[in-house]
Amino acid sequence: MKHLIKKSTQVIRSMKGPIAILILLLLNLSDLRAQLDNRPFITKDTIYGEKNDLFVNIKSLSFNRNDEYYTKFADGQTFFGYQFEPSFEYNLTDKISLTAGVFATKDFGNSKFEQVQPIYKLKVATKSGLLIFGNIQSHLNHRYIEPIYDFRSILKRPRENGIQYLINKKKWNSDLWIDWQKNIYEGSDFLEEIYGGTYTEYVVSDSGKFRLTVPLQLLLFHEGGQIDVSPDPLQLKSNTALGFKISLPQKGWLDKIETDNHIIYYRDHMIDDDWAFHEGFGVYANLSFYKKHHSLMFSYWNGNEFMGIRGAPIFYSQSQSFRATGFRRRNRQLLFIRFISNYKLSEDINLSLRVEPNFDLNQPLSETFDQRIMDFSHALYINLEKRFFVKNIRTDKGGTRK
Repeated sequence: MKHLIKKSTQVIRSMKGPIAILILLLLNLSDLRAQLDNRPFITKDTIYGEKNDLFVNIKSLSFNRNDEYYTKFADGQTFFGYQFEPSFEYNLTDKISLTAGVFATKDFGNSKFEQVQPIYKLKVATKSGLLIFGNIQSHLNHRYIEPIYDFRSILKRPRENGIQYLINKKKWNSDLWIDWQKNIYEGSDFLEEIYGGTYTEYVVSDSGKFRLTVPLQLLLFHEGGQIDVSPDPLQLKSNTALGFKISLPQKGWLDKIETDNHIIYYRDHMIDDDWAFHEGFGVYANLSFYKKHHSLMFSYWNGNEFMGIRGAPIFYSQSQSFRATGFRRRNRQLLFIRFISNYKLSEDINLSLRVEPNFDLNQPLSETFDQRIMDFSHALYINLEKRFFVKNIRTDKGGTRK
């Protein structure tokens, strides 16, 4: 952590002009929090009902996202389709439930389904939280910031399988998880892939008029194994972030102002791959304004030799674009402007609209506008999550259902 603080100070000192003033203001504001308003996409897992209750769950996500990226660090791509997830959930006890079903995702313009996977989830309620085995709460539910975990994971990696423990205390909460992405068997010619980490947040103050929290984020990636025959080297990479979030409700023409700021550390512990950078740092500062269904968010990124594991590639110092493989820039400075509107169409249906232009501050803005090249993204999402109670299946001592 000392390295994280030391290097982040160097990053801040490298900033120039009005950007330096902006970031220093953000990091010293005492009445503001901001992170992407992803509430429409968050799953609230718990144990509903009583012992022997049977439910039908229906989830779906309709999406149309267009990324127009012209710089060399990330590929522009269009996502257009839907995800559908019907399942049955049965309460074995009032603290244990079992869910089984199917998950399918369909991209328009493709006659086949992109994914069709079984759903299995065992949930166990404890005094301090919830244990999940099988299909864990994935992607945006982990609450990572975008340099660590790409928002598009909800479209590109919608399912994670492993084990997760969600802790919810009065002063702190935590998400501890492992996603076993790729398994190996004796003689496999590839390596196993494992992701895992934690998002832990401590509440420093929450008076109703002022809320201050301190989040710690850790994401790990391991590639290896002992029974494979792959010649590829072992891999171990990590992303760590320490930050603070401040929120202040408003009266008048604004409902709330928030700021959410982080220092981030990247480390390649094995240093045996084709990435040019094996240790890097970044500062990520956000400022948001909320009014009813709408929010306006400004995000500033300054990264030095930063790479991620599952983060949005646009933040990296080495290109992940197939058109510019190997291209790199040690320092990246980006400014995002995000317009987000979230509407609750009903108790179970949410609509989210987003427009997100961003500017590469390593090149003059005049050049950006003269060449009419500006990266931006716009999207529409409709998220449905509905639960139906079917019946309570009681059994007698002989096992006969009633």
